[in-house]
Amino acid sequence: MSKEVVIDPFTRIEGHLKIRAEVDDDGNVLDDSAYSSGTLFRGFENIIKGHDPVDAIHIMSRICGVCHLAHAEAATRALEEIYEVQPPEQGALMRDISNGAQNVEDHAEIVYALQLPDLANPRYVGDNGLIPDNTLKNELKKRFPAINDPLGPGESYLKAVETRKHIAQVVGIINGIAPHPRTFVPGGIASKPDSNDISKIAASWGQVVDFVEQYALGRPRDPVSWETWYDLVQEWGESDTPLADILEWINELEDQKGTEGLGDVPLFLKYGALNDLQGGTNLQMHRYGVTDDLLMSFEGYEEYDESWIESGIFDLQDMDAGIQEVDTDQITEDVSRAFYEDDTGGHPSEGLTEPLTDLEDEDFGVWDPDEKYSWSKAPRYELNGEMRTVEVGPLARMVIGDPTGLITSIATSDEWEEIDAFPVNTFTRMVARIHNLVLFVPKLLEWVTSVDLDGNFYEEPDWSNGKDSEGLGLFEPPRGALTHYIRTDSNGKVEHYQAVVPTTWNMTPRCQDGLQGPYEKAIQSIGPDKWGGLPEIPENPVQMMHTIRSFDPCIACAVHTIGPDGNNNKFDVWRT
Repeated sequence: MSKEVVIDPFTRIEGHLKIRAEVDDDGNVLDDSAYSSGTLFRGFENIIKGHDPVDAIHIMSRICGVCHLAHAEAATRALEEIYEVQPPEQGALMRDISNGAQNVEDHAEIVYALQLPDLANPRYVGDNGLIPDNTLKNELKKRFPAINDPLGPGESYLKAVETRKHIAQVVGIINGIAPHPRTFVPGGIASKPDSNDISKIAASWGQVVDFVEQYALGRPRDPVSWETWYDLVQEWGESDTPLADILEWINELEDQKGTEGLGDVPLFLKYGALNDLQGGTNLQMHRYGVTDDLLMSFEGYEEYDESWIESGIFDLQDMDAGIQEVDTDQITEDVSRAFYEDDTGGHPSEGLTEPLTDLEDEDFGVWDPDEKYSWSKAPRYELNGEMRTVEVGPLARMVIGDPTGLITSIATSDEWEEIDAFPVNTFTRMVARIHNLVLFVPKLLEWVTSVDLDGNFYEEPDWSNGKDSEGLGLFEPPRGALTHYIRTDSNGKVEHYQAVVPTTWNMTPRCQDGLQGPYEKAIQSIGPDKWGGLPEIPENPVQMMHTIRSFDPCIACAVHTIGPDGNNNKFDVWRT
């Protein structure tokens, strides 16, 4: 007999999300039982209609207070197509610095404030928890509990929150305010920095480097430099056995310094999953959260006419095909299982945002794959004549365009077959996000020292080009591939606007063909009969929580959940 688990709203994420699944007596999530439901309608695409196109930068950045720069950047890129203008090198560089800092801020918040607190779950560190080693148990309890946990706040959690403000200062210096930039414009950036600005940015970034070296990679009394780490990841990126090589390095560190001497990243890498290679204690986070469809990434962070992060499509069902070029004409949105008027989907240039308005009698507790159940549309990508679901985010970005090759090497390593696992899982999503964060440390330092205060930061557009025109803004922010499409009328006003955001790709409901999206597929990979993982416990579904948070949904945080018995309870299922 199965039990229904409904987590509503899902906490420690941005936004309003409901996850539902059924778990059998052996702890397996049943096939076809998972549903991902967005529970909030907003309609920004309708708000912008009739406005001056440049208003899109400021209005669309309000889609999210966390991803504000991402939407401002994508909107700006769409406008630069309309006005046929490109930012000069220094203008693009300042936008890169701003977006890069926001990338680190976002990843640090996700890893330390939203994801790692799950490692202090009583299922792992409780009196009857899965971790028998008291030293490891004590480290997890000491470092990672959230501020509202009776064990918290953890020392790493607290330091990450403190460091986050220094990163936000970088964004504020460039944009005049954070969130929601005032300086992004078609053709570059509207505020020219001076030497004082650059000095402040460098000082703030120094605080970030200290955190990475003293907490993420090492410990306060025994830091590991980012240079050392960067050299290592380049070696591992060229290896045929990157997982074993990483574990060997961590084992050597642990032999020298003890478990308590490991940085947060090595600690997580070994005991999150890699220790499985030698049959040791681990949380088996690599044995669930599996998806096996397409990965997609858009380019971003242009460096002198070239992109630091490359774009592409990677087919997990045909890895030998390699990285394929993204064709945005193949992107569509399906609304057959979403609360929108039928026939309003399609390519962003055609799709509409027309919500259903007669839902007073809708029973939102009924789960039927043939009925509407989410406010999220269902994006799909057509590849070789077949509609496919797509996963986006740090894992997709790093598999396709990791400058060091590490995550590409990990994803294509034969080591996964040797332990009967699949490379796209909850653990590797978190590893890719952590790796992406650390990569920005040297890159931001390089960018900041490349600023030419006497350079040109803005190219004036020909504003007359803004009539009867269209633009497509693509960007690769922290959560993954982002699309903004805009079309103007004969008066130069916004006639049509559509945004296809990263979380829409990942949380997509089923489509007309019944295809489930990444969240739903990943949830259904939980259980001992799936990939040999731990049984899920309906009363404390920590693996479901790990999995959804590994995608980092961006949908405002909630404070309670619906328990398996249907009662409305405060969200304390993780701490009993």
